This record gives sequence, C-alpha cells and structure tokens, in this order.
Amino acid sequence: MKFLTALVFTATGLAAFNALGQSDRYVFDIIAEADPGGPNGFVSILSASMNTEGAVAFAAIAAGETVPAVFFTPDEPCDIDTDVNVCNAVGPVLNNDGWIVFLALDDEGGIIGISRYNPGSVPVSVHDAGDEVLGGIASTSGDPPDYIAYWSACLDPRACGTIEQCVVVIDSDGAEQFSACDDFPAAQLSAPAINGDFLSYVRAEERSEDRTLVLLENLVPVDPPPLVISSDGLLTPPTINAGGTVAVFCEDPDHQAGIYTVTDLGADLLEPLDGDKTPALNTRPFINSNGAVAYTAIEDDKQTVFAQNDVESVAVIAEGDILIEDPRAGAVVTLDIFARKGCQILFAAGLDDDGDDLVDRTILVRARYKFDLDNDGTVGATDLVALLAAWGTDPGGPPDFDGDGIVGSSDLLSLLVNWGPCP
Repeated sequence: MKFLTALVFTATGLAAFNALGQSDRYVFDIIAEADPGGPNGFVSILSASMNTEGAVAFAAIAAGETVPAVFFTPDEPCDIDTDVNVCNAVGPVLNNDGWIVFLALDDEGGIIGISRYNPGSVPVSVHDAGDEVLGGIASTSGDPPDYIAYWSACLDPRACGTIEQCVVVIDSDGAEQFSACDDFPAAQLSAPAINGDFLSYVRAEERSEDRTLVLLENLVPVDPPPLVISSDGLLTPPTINAGGTVAVFCEDPDHQAGIYTVTDLGADLLEPLDGDKTPALNTRPFINSNGAVAYTAIEDDKQTVFAQNDVESVAVIAEGDILIEDPRAGAVVTLDIFARKGCQILFAAGLDDDGDDLVDRTILVRARYKFDLDNDGTVGATDLVALLAAWGTDPGGPPDFDGDGIVGSSDLLSLLVNWGPCP
C-alpha cells in the first residue's frame, strides 16, 4: 500500500451529502470517498485538515499498485520527480495562507516538508528526522508558516543516548524556536496544538501521577498550568485558537466528564458528557476563532457530531443512523472530526452498506452552516450584503435558503432568524 496526500479546492465538493437532523441549517459536501472496491482505489482516509477558506487537505491509503498523488484538484496528480516524495506524505496541515505542512520521505528518511497548494509547486524539506520518529504536526498561519509544531520520539538509546519524547517548534527555515523533552516512560507528551502566539500539549508524569495541560504564550509557559488532573483521569490532546483558548475532553475524580474550554485563567465546563450524552471513543473537541467547538459524543446510542458555542447553543450536525443519498448506503457507524474553521466542520463518516454494523467505506464530509456566507463564524452584516447582492437571482444554493429558485423575502427572513454566532 502507498500513502496519499490530497488537496481539494472546490467550492461545493464532489457530491451532495443530505443528512437528517440539522440539514435545514447545513450544507454537506463529500470531499473524498475511501472504498476498497471503488474506482479511486482509496482504502482508508488517515487524516485531514481544513483552512478558513474551506479548502481541505487529507491523507489516504491507496490499494494495490495504484499510483498515489497529491491532488490540488480532483484530477491533478503530484509530481513525484522531486527530492521530497510527497506521494508518500501523511498528516497534512493546511494553513490559512495556502501552505501545506506534511510528514514525508526523502532519499534519506523522514522529513517535515512544506509546499504551496497550487499545482506545480516544489515541496521543500525544512527538517530532517534523522533518528527521530515524527508525528502530530501543527502549523500557524503565515506565508510561509510562521511556526510548525510537532511531536518527536527517539526510540533508540544507542543513537540518541536516551529514550525520550519531545514537543518541538521550528520556523519555516527549520530553525528550532522551542523544545520540551522528557525521558520515556517517566513522562509522556501528546501531539501539540499551535495557533498564533499560543502552544499547548498534554504532559503525563509518572512520578507525580499528574496529567497537565501545558499552555504557552509566545513560547513561554503559563505558570501555574491552567488544568492539572490525576493520572486516573483522561485528557485528550488539545486544540487551540488564535486567542489562546484551548478545547479538551476531560474526566477525572475532580472534574466532571465533559468538553472544557481552557485559558490562562483556568478551565470552564462547556458541556457535560456523563448523562444522556456520553463520550465516544474518539471524542476530541475542535475549537474555532470565536470559541465555538465541534465534537463527537454518544446520544440515544448513536454516535453524533455536535457543534456548540455556549452552554445553551447546541446543534446536531450528523447522527449515527443518518441516511445518505446513495443506494448502497445504510447507517453511519463511525464519525471522526478533523477540523472546525468558522462555521465549517470537517469530519469522516464510516458507512455500513450491508447492515452488519461494520464500516464498508468512508466519506470525508465538509459541513457548512449555510447562513454564514463568508464563514467568519457569525451571521452578520456581510452575509446580509451578500444576500441582497443576489436578490432576485437563482444562485443554485445559499443564499437561496428555501430552495425555491430565487433569493427573496423568505430567504431574508431565514438569515435574520439565524443572526449572530453559529452553534
């Protein structure tokens, strides 16, 4: 099998995804499909990311001898005649300025590479792994990215002198800006999250039996740490926005199980997950610039994608028994979120086509809140201007919210009813 990184820059995706639940407020686009028996030869989707423009980068595995490619459009293959073989890239991160950061292979081993998203761009290696095992990359904005954060481990004490894990920050020239390392297994570090001036990761220390959410501003640790739990608890790898607000799932004897938002002032419970709504195996919240989150949880025995911007505002995006406009599709048995930007949420849905409760194929889906026309996280004046500019026309989608073929008074009313931050 071979790895594949792909980018899709279409406005509406490859197909329509029509779901029950909140489909009257969201538009769903299928970005990619992994089906072992399908025409594209993708076996599975490994990871994905999305920027504020709604562009998507993803890594997949291709079966057999199918030549994998970096896709900038659905039919634009990568150039494998470069020193950096992006056809074997994984873990792509797409920033808001159109740069992709990825883990890949060159002639000597693993590297961290960067590339512009446009076809024909030559990828550049910015860090040679050497004896390291790399993972968990994250990137800030910037043209090229200002900072790249990653997790690394040296598992060969003969080469490194010790067995250790590190969280490292470099710039786009590969110069190290920050490094925090711990000997394994005395301590374990999670994949980092970085955004603007803020960096965060989880440190689990064996001696003190604590799990600590580490938060840094301008690469200086916040002291004391904003969230510390016992080793008996659970703290997911964080996501963080440019304002320094972190989102995590937390559960331990001193903290109610749920989704927490964390700043340098401490942690606040956004949504409890210990009653009718309980955590899923892959519950990890993703936070946008306005502090709204998206996460998966179990409700009514169904895995569900939720969007939420405060304690009262919760929206169901997709449920585990949603129906797809596809004659093969039955239930959705798995849901995994990869990103939330503005009002858009990127997730993968594992589809059961034959009723045996097993995943037969996976689709990568982008959910767009249709009233937030500029995807800034809020339905406001610019969205109203866009609606009025389309007045009397048939745009084939939003702002024709009621689908009657013309933008008119009922669409204006719908926008006003949904005024303000999206869930």
